[in-house]
Amino acid sequence: NPKTRFTVEKTFNARCMEENTKIIEEILELRQKEADILGYRNHAAYVQEMRMAKNPETVAKFLKELEVKLQPLWTEERKVMLKLKEEECKELGLEFNGKLDYWDMRYYQTMVEQ
Repeated sequence: NPKTRFTVEKTFNARCMEENTKIIEEILELRQKEADILGYRNHAAYVQEMRMAKNPETVAKFLKELEVKLQPLWTEERKVMLKLKEEECKELGLEFNGKLDYWDMRYYQTMVEQ
């Protein structure tokens, strides 16, 4: 049921949100302070220089190239998931909205993988 999937996904993603938000904000502050002390624009620039990527621009270029290569695969997988959702909506007597909502993704990905 889409409503149940939505509730489960929202609840799952919100667990420990208040505690984790405080921790993440502190981590971000400390990482920026470290980058400032070491003379970097931000934490990402510092970390990437230490790794193979060397800088944020190289990472952005790599991700853009990867996106182009993966787009045809995503297009096909999306069609399969939309078909599964449409069939399920018909079976349950629900209106098919023609799109994959974020709470549908994990459910239909699992179905496609099986």
